[in-house]
Amino acid sequence: MRKIVIKGVDKEFADAALLYVDKEQQPNNVINLQFYYMFSKNGKKDIGEAPAILDSGLVEFSRVQIERFLQNKGYLKAKVADSIQIKKKKATLIFTAVEGPMFRIRKIQDSIADKNVQNLYRVNRPRFSHVQPGGRFDTDSLAYDRDEFYLIMKRNGYYDFYRQYINFQYDSTFRSSVVDLKMIIDNPAGRSSHPIYTINNTLITIAKSNGRASGKADTIKVDSQFRYVDFSNKFKPRSVINYVYQRKGEIYNIDKQTLTTSRLSELNVFRNVPNPTYIKLSDSTNRLDTRIDITPLKQFSDRIEGEFLFNGGRFGYNLGNTFTDRNVFKSAAILQIKTNWSVLFDNNSSTTNHAAVQNQDLRLGANLIFPGIISPFDARSEKWVYIGFT
Repeated sequence: MRKIVIKGVDKEFADAALLYVDKEQQPNNVINLQFYYMFSKNGKKDIGEAPAILDSGLVEFSRVQIERFLQNKGYLKAKVADSIQIKKKKATLIFTAVEGPMFRIRKIQDSIADKNVQNLYRVNRPRFSHVQPGGRFDTDSLAYDRDEFYLIMKRNGYYDFYRQYINFQYDSTFRSSVVDLKMIIDNPAGRSSHPIYTINNTLITIAKSNGRASGKADTIKVDSQFRYVDFSNKFKPRSVINYVYQRKGEIYNIDKQTLTTSRLSELNVFRNVPNPTYIKLSDSTNRLDTRIDITPLKQFSDRIEGEFLFNGGRFGYNLGNTFTDRNVFKSAAILQIKTNWSVLFDNNSSTTNHAAVQNQDLRLGANLIFPGIISPFDARSEKWVYIGFT
């Protein structure tokens, strides 16, 4: 394969259409191909790039992919033909498209069995939708709308809602190149509506730094929601609970789930912070128990660094040490103590005292990072307080 040519495709989509040609039929990078020819004779076939060999099956697959791409971009009657030109065992692959008319959306309707979901959709649709009457029919826009409304549902308590509940039907049988579109949201099988879930109790488990959850653990009940189990015996409950953003009685919200994981990770004291998991209660109250399992990093670490300096007859060295305590006062605060000693010698031949010390520098410093903000209002979602001195 030496060249790919695509004809008859609108300039807006010409570059994107090339991406739908199978990778094994894409022309080689000239430099990588030459490396392959140079080294493959010695068995080193992992160097360079093997030549792309013409495969009629992959050519047909690529033709179909380009045709579907154009149809998904509103050219519902698009057809693509392929042809191959061969000269001296080098092939040029030509795809010729007949796009036909571009279809635009004439009318948009929805069919949503759950009235609460219908109201939520109609209120939010003007804000997020990329599908509008008069616009080009584009399946990428339909997928975008599906994903956006899925997140809206997840932010409003619909823990059990899946993208598969959302479907689109369109009618393109009109002669004027227009499409009537209907968005359908089905109810769960055997149910008359989508349930809204609220948060119940939360179990927080902190393993040891080696990942094991064994031995004697600090087990504490905090408020009416949290059961705190710490096998490391090194953290106060509030150092973790303050960053759990789903509170008992609140509706489930996927953004608060993500925020919890993000804030616990940003403490930089835990090695493993997976997303909270939820367990549906077996009764009919539509409540969720939350479980958060985390593994801390080793509390203490010490890093030594050194470098040798040489420049214009002068030489020296630079030694540094950083001691870190990742859990000061059992509150997930981070203390760093840094020392640095540097010495520079002058070895210039014009001096009477060779290797004389030209400069010495000793620096000491400490940083203390508190996971929170000193504020008269609730600032749990904010960043950290940083205190440092040198």
